[in-house]
Amino acid sequence: MAERFGQLSFVKRPIELLAAKKWMILLTFMGFLLGRATILEELSPFAAAFFAVIAFMRRDYMVQVGIAVMAGSLFAPYPNALMIPAELIIFLFHPPGA
Repeated sequence: MAERFGQLSFVKRPIELLAAKKWMILLTFMGFLLGRATILEELSPFAAAFFAVIAFMRRDYMVQVGIAVMAGSLFAPYPNALMIPAELIIFLFHPPGA
């Protein structure tokens, strides 16, 4: 029975897709959680820093992680829903070294 279960294509494809995209899923989930994270009840420095690291190290995941960080900021206990997207926009359009 176990051999037959492994041969089913409708089960095998999602498992292979999950194995191929495991880092994107993990980094996106971490971005969501860091978008929610606050210290001293109002500071949220982790979201922009995590996004900056992803932008420099894994540019191919930048859009997904940016969306996850902004989605996480919507669920933050304090009004970070406007601050975090503003930080990400400033990071994207600010010239390096200026």
